[in-house]
Amino acid sequence: MDVNTLEQNQVTTHGLNGIGVVALELDRPVAFDPYRTNRETGSFIVIDRFSNATVGAGMVISAPDDADKVDVSHVAPGSTGTVQAEPTVVRLAETGINELTAAGPDIIFEVTPSFIEHLGKGNRVLFRLKDTVQVTAVAALAVQHRFSFEFDPTRDGISISLFRRGIVPIDRRYADDGTGI
Repeated sequence: MDVNTLEQNQVTTHGLNGIGVVALELDRPVAFDPYRTNRETGSFIVIDRFSNATVGAGMVISAPDDADKVDVSHVAPGSTGTVQAEPTVVRLAETGINELTAAGPDIIFEVTPSFIEHLGKGNRVLFRLKDTVQVTAVAALAVQHRFSFEFDPTRDGISISLFRRGIVPIDRRYADDGTGI
């Protein structure tokens, strides 16, 4: 996947920090669970057997009917957290605060057109999280919809402000040029 355009392309290899869905062929059986069921046995790293360098990380999406192949998706290394069988589904509308401190680490956002329009008018939306593992879901939302975000640690967790760059306010007293960092 091209993270800049979100275009999905079929490739034979992944470059540095590449994101994609791959099929692994292993030389011996391994025990695993889907990542949503168990983060410990549903995530993995790939180590080059000659250099001992970490060359990839991933999570098991599902077990195919053919027991010799497993579908995976790359994720950032170091993902840990509480196991939650079902993800938390959050419907996003034009709201100022999304309280996710009671949610588990797996969050699925349902984005409404009114939410996109709300951010397009220069508004910001605040997400309150309890744990760093929840940041991944908000970051994925930002990348998918080309939003920007800022975050700060708080006494009770993490606060993330989601917004769209390049919005010129009506009074034109401030605005960024839409380029980001």
